[in-house]
Amino acid sequence: MIYECKEANHSMMFKMLRNGVMRKGIITTKYPRERIVPFDGDKGLPVVSASRCNFCAACAMACPTGAIQIIEQIVELDIGACIFCGACERACDQEALKMSPLVELATKKREGLRMRY
Repeated sequence: MIYECKEANHSMMFKMLRNGVMRKGIITTKYPRERIVPFDGDKGLPVVSASRCNFCAACAMACPTGAIQIIEQIVELDIGACIFCGACERACDQEALKMSPLVELATKKREGLRMRY
């Protein structure tokens, strides 16, 4: 049974190679000269609409990594801890937090990874 499963996986892998890489060649982008275009449904930077937020901390409680903190009417988001799972967006009843398609989040300093709304 295990052998059959491995054979099926190998067969699928060769089919993907034959239809993908071997047919089209290796496809790369000229990053950073060409911007990344995220796929539909990709989740990037969570963005908070401060005017809609009622600071209930539902997003902070739903965050599995503790990347969100509510401190005195300020939502602080640590992008370095965020895994972009979308749990915070699903937990927000006010629709104040949305996952954006922004995926280019590199910074030279750790402080650049802390967003305050």
